[in-house]
Amino acid sequence: MSSKLITTGTTVTIVATYSGGVVASEVYVWTITGQASNTPGDTKSWKTGDSAVTINVANAGCVFMMAAACDGTIGAITLTGANVDDDQTFGGPMRATAGSVTNLAADAARSLAATSTANVEAFATHTYS
Repeated sequence: MSSKLITTGTTVTIVATYSGGVVASEVYVWTITGQASNTPGDTKSWKTGDSAVTINVANAGCVFMMAAACDGTIGAITLTGANVDDDQTFGGPMRATAGSVTNLAADAARSLAATSTANVEAFATHTYS
């Protein structure tokens, strides 16, 4: 997960380059109006087996999450701490989900999680304000 500050009126082309074979990939793009920096306020990641993760959100903040799952029977990925914007299966036994939530009040410990029926799950998340 990465971010880039793009000034108003600029055209952007997103390119992904891989060093090895890739079955499929997903790119999610969000726009934050009025953002003055591409530096996240807080960043966290999680993988199957870890305990719950919390993230710090500044006042008037937003959270962006990207989750992926593979292996096993893969149903929809449920996000805790963000609303699902997109959730789909691709490239065989893989699933990707993107979510966000905006206009949050300050929260020093917002709970985050991604769950599904898959055997392997992981996510990355950033906050901005």
